[in-house]
Amino acid sequence: MGKLLALIGWGIRQDMGEVVILEGLERKISETVAT
Repeated sequence: MGKLLALIGWGIRQDMGEVVILEGLERKISETVAT
């Protein structure tokens, strides 16, 4: 699961900063769990 999240976060925008990536990961996780 960690690898999948890492790919999602990296795909969002590796040049935007870790904060944006982490926020994106949290949103993806929330969407997945909600579904």
